[in-house]
Amino acid sequence: MRDKNYIVQFVRRDGQPNEEYIYYNRNEAEKHLHLFQNDDSGLYTKIRLLAWFGDITTVLQVIEFA
Repeated sequence: MRDKNYIVQFVRRDGQPNEEYIYYNRNEAEKHLHLFQNDDSGLYTKIRLLAWFGDITTVLQVIEFA
């Protein structure tokens, strides 16, 4: 078992379930998050990078859309 997992979570504007992608490497998760830095699709209210360890989840970065 790894120490931490990282989740890139897409919070959808239309109320559908969040999309979540799990990474074991923070750099890879950050690369995925930053691909959407200028997203103009209108699909998401925010995209978050989370660190997940056991029962503890911490928000590391957030991209919010108006």
